[in-house]
Amino acid sequence: MGIGLRLVGDVASSDAIPEGNEESYVIGGQRGGAPYLFDEAMLLSAGRADDLAAIANRTGELVVGCGAETASQTYDFSAFEGARLLRLFWMCHSELTTPFSDGAPLASEALQPMDGDFYGGGVFAALRALRFDYEGWEKQGPFRLYIVDRYAVPTERPLELAIKEHCERHEIPPEDRPAPIVSIRPTPEPGLWAGVVRWVRRFF
Repeated sequence: MGIGLRLVGDVASSDAIPEGNEESYVIGGQRGGAPYLFDEAMLLSAGRADDLAAIANRTGELVVGCGAETASQTYDFSAFEGARLLRLFWMCHSELTTPFSDGAPLASEALQPMDGDFYGGGVFAALRALRFDYEGWEKQGPFRLYIVDRYAVPTERPLELAIKEHCERHEIPPEDRPAPIVSIRPTPEPGLWAGVVRWVRRFF
């Protein structure tokens, strides 16, 4: 698994991703010695469990990819340390009757389940349980814009296949699915999708 990030430059916030451009971007930064990526297009975080596992296995580092999306109420969390799977969770309330869950629940889940808060509070709590302060970084920075180059991916994808098969077994019939939820908030929460990865340390 290899990935290249080309630095564009410093930006003012995690929302400063260019639009109308064919390039793929992420926003990166550090806080408390841990690096972070804001992955708006979900290139590296959501649904990429096998990619994250490969990075963790190759580097021996703690690697997390996670996200929350309110319209469909989708919540995902993938955490690996070296060759070990720490936690894997996927739930889409508009499509599934039962979440996919593997690995021991994190300490935060006893009070804040991964999918227990509409705005992703359970996901943020899980990040804090692994000693990440994503919310602090998202509010204060610093922020740097990167272009994501093409990267090699594992040909075998057992984790994503397991999630896919689970979703097929526990799918809500289309005619019974709830309507998407539209949420308008005067003060938005920090970015809903984030890839949080320690292996990116070498880029800073």
